[in-house]
Amino acid sequence: MAIYYGVAAYARFMEKKYAEAIVLARDAVRQRGDLTGAYRVLTVAAGMSGDLALAATALQELRRIQPNISLEWIANQLPWRFDGDREHYLEGFRRAGLDQDLAVPVPWWLRGGSLGENNSASVGADDKEPSNFI
Repeated sequence: MAIYYGVAAYARFMEKKYAEAIVLARDAVRQRGDLTGAYRVLTVAAGMSGDLALAATALQELRRIQPNISLEWIANQLPWRFDGDREHYLEGFRRAGLDQDLAVPVPWWLRGGSLGENNSASVGADDKEPSNFI
């Protein structure tokens, strides 16, 4: 049933019936908390409806189960018949805040090597190695 609710939520989103899409997407994620498509629809429907608190919460949960989510991934990996549908979906993600942090810094401890080595990602002011790091 969760997949049905997710598909129905997507259909309502495309019809610009955002409140209905939110209800259906919530039903889908209640039934299956790992259903990325339902979290994507919940995020974009909330973004387009102006419920930015819900959009941010849904986006945070989506990132937990799909850490690689990006506007580029959405535009290139999901099938789109019409450019307008893709732009509508992307706009929902933009309003939800997805494009605000596309350049997420990679922490020094995940880069490999040490701070003194030349890594592809540079160390920024707020991700320097803490002196008490264990």
